[in-house]
Amino acid sequence: MKLKDEVKEMRKEWVHEGYTRIIKDFKDYDKITRGQMVDEIVEYYHSFDVISSMCTYNELMLLKKILNNKVTYKELKKSKKEFELHELLRKFLIIDTIDEEVCVPEELQDVVKLAIKECDKYYMEVNDEINDLLIGLMKIYGIITPEDLLDILQTYIDISDEHFYFHLSTNENFSFNTYHVYVNDIVYLIYEPYYIFEDILVNNINDELDYKIRDEEEVIYLRKHDFYDKNKDILKFLTEVKKLTFFHFTLFDAMLKCVVINDDRKKLIQSFRNIPALKNNNLDEVIELMNKAMDNMPSSILKGYTKKEYDMIKGNNE
Repeated sequence: MKLKDEVKEMRKEWVHEGYTRIIKDFKDYDKITRGQMVDEIVEYYHSFDVISSMCTYNELMLLKKILNNKVTYKELKKSKKEFELHELLRKFLIIDTIDEEVCVPEELQDVVKLAIKECDKYYMEVNDEINDLLIGLMKIYGIITPEDLLDILQTYIDISDEHFYFHLSTNENFSFNTYHVYVNDIVYLIYEPYYIFEDILVNNINDELDYKIRDEEEVIYLRKHDFYDKNKDILKFLTEVKKLTFFHFTLFDAMLKCVVINDDRKKLIQSFRNIPALKNNNLDEVIELMNKAMDNMPSSILKGYTKKEYDMIKGNNE
């Protein structure tokens, strides 16, 4: 299956979003076709070292498995490779067909095979260790200067300034997950999935509040998961809400967006109550659990503090 054929069935918005994350000097949405975007992506992936830099070691090994075996989307999800699967789909390094078989696009098979053959496991795993922290931190903070990000990273691992800035400027996987903006001539990095909140994040930069240094385990866990379910309040909410029969991801997505910008929860709660599948359920207890869970989730607007932690600081300072 060719990627160029497959994108004909994809929403152009989705293709363009992935294209802008891969191609640095990308073209505007209305000035490029899906086919032209694929041409640029395939050309960009022309070298095996670009593939190696874009992938984690686990992602590269999953590509190897997909090349060597016929596997379905459902089989890969069962093998606990769902995160890697979604990442490779977003990077256009795999496609899933109508019969749910997952494959590497024909245009990229040779360069992917070469990347697998030439991969340096140790070097890739070192970069993965750095990215697990860096991208986890970006997901928590949303917006941050490279200087502040370096200071925080160095509280977790021993990394030189030179190594850090080299990684930021050369690692494709980090670049895929971030972009930079200038605010009053100062460079800020923004977590790419939060581009919809860029104006809010930029307009709410708070120099008076220090960044919350979260536990390393939590940072790494949040790199791949949306909820840190080792927190008892979050786990209790997830346990109870999953007993309800509805599309949970719609609620979870709305919750996460609300937490990122510490938004008012009234609309979220009302939308939850209005879900047709739940019209006969008493949701009061679940909503109370949801509020407690959200109170324990780090917020970008609050510089990595949870609402519960921030309210305690605010109360102590008043």
